[in-house]
Amino acid sequence: MSRSAAEIDAILDQLTLEELAGLLGGSDVWHTTGVERLGIPEMRVTDGPAGARGTSFTGIASVNVPCGTALAASFDTALVEQIGHLLGIETRSKGARVLLAPTINLHRTPVGGRNFECMSEDPHLTSRIAVAYVKGVQAEGVAACAKHFVGNDTEFERMTVDSQIPEATLRELYLAPFEAVVKEAGALALMTAYNRLNGPYCADSKELITDILRDEWGFDGIVMSDWFGLHSTVEGIQSGLDLEMPGPPQQRGAKLVQAVEAGQLSIEELRPAAHRMLSLLDRLGAWDDGGPSIETTRDEPADRVLLRTAAAASMTLLSNRDNVLPLQTDALGKVAVIGPNANPGQIMGGGSAFVNAVHWSSPLKALKDRVGDSLNFAHGCLTHRTLPAPDRSLMGPITFDMYADGIASYIAGAKPTHTESGRGLKVMWMMAPAPTVPLDTFGCLAATTFTPNVTGAWSFGATSVGNLRILINGEEVLNNADAPAGHSYFGIGKAERIGTIELEEGKTYDLHVEYDIAGSGMFAAFNIGALAPCKAT
Repeated sequence: MSRSAAEIDAILDQLTLEELAGLLGGSDVWHTTGVERLGIPEMRVTDGPAGARGTSFTGIASVNVPCGTALAASFDTALVEQIGHLLGIETRSKGARVLLAPTINLHRTPVGGRNFECMSEDPHLTSRIAVAYVKGVQAEGVAACAKHFVGNDTEFERMTVDSQIPEATLRELYLAPFEAVVKEAGALALMTAYNRLNGPYCADSKELITDILRDEWGFDGIVMSDWFGLHSTVEGIQSGLDLEMPGPPQQRGAKLVQAVEAGQLSIEELRPAAHRMLSLLDRLGAWDDGGPSIETTRDEPADRVLLRTAAAASMTLLSNRDNVLPLQTDALGKVAVIGPNANPGQIMGGGSAFVNAVHWSSPLKALKDRVGDSLNFAHGCLTHRTLPAPDRSLMGPITFDMYADGIASYIAGAKPTHTESGRGLKVMWMMAPAPTVPLDTFGCLAATTFTPNVTGAWSFGATSVGNLRILINGEEVLNNADAPAGHSYFGIGKAERIGTIELEEGKTYDLHVEYDIAGSGMFAAFNIGALAPCKAT
């Protein structure tokens, strides 16, 4: 049922001040706030550029799409629009109606930490690919939330840096892709950047959000903050920012009510943002859905064909001397594969650009499957910042036993409060792991087996929010209780701690990770890495 502007205004008239303010902040990490008595449901949002992950970093699997740079390297807008359709369908499969993508900042420095999410250094190419992407996503009843608006092109001090950009450069380079997705693709959502732009934070910039985006370009969707990227209560409303994420709000909620009661803001200043929030619910059909549906995993053969086509289209063959390619496998002698990215492979980034991929294969395994025993591999140099993820083919099923009162309960012999299975040892909980397991007090035992494929001194590493031990067959390999914080996970996680242990090829070992959040922050997380002895194979 489509609702007119007058009908939405009539509903807004029925809201209390607290309810009105509530619409302008998230209820938790991935949901907007509803008003049950008036039938206004929550709406789910989901990361992101690598695929629609859903609400859990440890949960069900998702399709992993090629990164933004790979999509742009195809120069194929029709193909990218098909990827957009797939992402829209995937978003719906996760019960969400807003996909936090595409990332359309520019490659302005070769050491940009999130360049792989972005599409190009060229604003025209970025615009063409982004328009196709947004059109595809939104054709499936999902809002594409283009980000990060604007000038967010470095990860160094990204929460405080002031991007000083002259007007002409801002217009011709940085703003161009955002203008294109608004005017040509009808983008329904934008996310502001963490940084300042010529003084004000982007989320506080009336010139950026109201003057340029809404008044000049005619944008009629919602503008949300990046996670923890709003730094004000009054200025954010006056700038035109609609939604603070995540929830519970840090700058809105009770603070917004207090600002109105103190005369710093009027109720009338809150209504346009609330109107836009309800309008988006209505335009997407999310209002009549009655709230987010359950999350499911899709695995369709046609999707795999599309993803393979898109990945192949991103590659450019500059020279094919003597027509050596494609390789004729039946005529090969020996094949050498050299380099750390061949095994285990780097199929995606992290954070927003991370999913539990439905299918995963390393380049080395894929090549071995084709050429067999004629292949030889050498790891070559080490390029990792932290130890790479353990090879999944060497691991057994993973079980997470959760303890509401912390890992000490497990050590004392208590039964777990909650148990679930996992797909890897890179995990993050931004909400309570289960209704019976509070986020701020819990601990968990992650248990699996590990069967090394090389004999020698294996290295195991860990970063975490909280304290962590790795044990193999009961022997402590590392303990990071005294590792310094401030080096991972938005500055609240610990620096990587590495331990080594001698392991024998083909022997199966019990691998246990004992983790305790220990009141360390607003979310729980750990990432386990493993590195084999570096030998040629």
